[in-house]
Amino acid sequence: MGFISVRPSEWKAEWSRGLVQMTPGVQLGGGGDAMGQQYNTPDKVIKECGSDVIIVGRGIYKAQDPVATAKEYRAQGWNAYESALQ
Repeated sequence: MGFISVRPSEWKAEWSRGLVQMTPGVQLGGGGDAMGQQYNTPDKVIKECGSDVIIVGRGIYKAQDPVATAKEYRAQGWNAYESALQ
């Protein structure tokens, strides 16, 4: 059980312990797009915001090679997670 938040670090309260925190709007390069969407990198979302799960949409399904891109997101997310544990 958990919740979705673009700023999970703001929810790091006693009541949220043990809940999975998921963050959308993740893209490898960060930044924004013409539709007003603001993106954060996997590293920022996990290390700075304290998210447990990254949610990626357009960064994968609009990629030239979605499978390879998904693997890159997985690798960067895992590396950020391991780094956050230290």
